[in-house]
Amino acid sequence: MANTTILNVAWLKKFKDGPVHDFIMEIDRMSKPDGSVQPIEDIASGVKTESTIDTTKPLIIGALAKDDSLSGGKLNSAVQSTAEALAVLLRNQKNLFDDIDDAMVETITQLTKTQQDNLAKMTGQEFLDLWEDVDGDMSGGRQSSS
Repeated sequence: MANTTILNVAWLKKFKDGPVHDFIMEIDRMSKPDGSVQPIEDIASGVKTESTIDTTKPLIIGALAKDDSLSGGKLNSAVQSTAEALAVLLRNQKNLFDDIDDAMVETITQLTKTQQDNLAKMTGQEFLDLWEDVDGDMSGGRQSSS
């Protein structure tokens, strides 16, 4: 017989404080400079650092960036566009998982307040109301553009 997971308060807290928290921290780590890697936001916005040259951002390829016969400029543009898309993706994931974390806190609070021991006793509408922001994030309702 397969293991059955009971979505009770203890399990929700463990999931929130474990994988959800770890994922949020990893997104934060990717969004901040750590000394060895430039954050994707900086690459996307063309932020100048000690290791970049204004005329060849984001890659340091010198004259290749200006030489049309080698497509260095196109390569830099492609890297910049990809970085911009990844930066938007990271912001959207951060919003989504912050909302998931908030919804889990609200769900745990609601379960505790009403002395329900698991989600089976919560009505579908109550659950949907608590997770409304997450639903919006998943359906594209609150995408981050900046």
